[in-house]
Amino acid sequence: MCGFLQSPDNGNLISGLRLCNSVAQYRCDYGYKLNGSTRRRCQSNGTWTGNEPVCELKSCQDPGTPWRGSKKGNLQVGQTLHFSCDQCYRLRGSNTMTCQSDLEWTGRRPTCTAVQCSWLRHPTNGRIVAYSRYCGREQTEFICFPGYQLRGTRRITCQSDGSWSAASPTCVGKF
Repeated sequence: MCGFLQSPDNGNLISGLRLCNSVAQYRCDYGYKLNGSTRRRCQSNGTWTGNEPVCELKSCQDPGTPWRGSKKGNLQVGQTLHFSCDQCYRLRGSNTMTCQSDLEWTGRRPTCTAVQCSWLRHPTNGRIVAYSRYCGREQTEFICFPGYQLRGTRRITCQSDGSWSAASPTCVGKF
């Protein structure tokens, strides 16, 4: 006769017989995986074959953190990861992903792309001398040709929402 076996935490033991050659089987609760022997046999010397198993939380493979972004949450079954992007970057893909029982993620792996503003044209009777249509980069600067003066803002920047900080200026003739 073999000693008593215990059900693993977050699992159960099927068959409680302790007679010679009887078999005990282990199963884990939903969201857990068995690590160790799934079946153990009572031997004639009064010991059980195999190792006492443990039930460990199942986890999905880490989908990674987007470049220029962040990730919060954990990888366990039933849990959700939350993704966001740094300022001046826009999230493409899913902002959340949930680890399913088949160890696959819901949603599409996210990426962060740089925010761009619309193209600008040189003003009539002037030009752009410094230009960046990407958020967080250098300012775009306008000048007017001799005999014309700038009406509006000389320097504008691309903002994190994809809009310009001001309208493009114009160059008007001096009177």
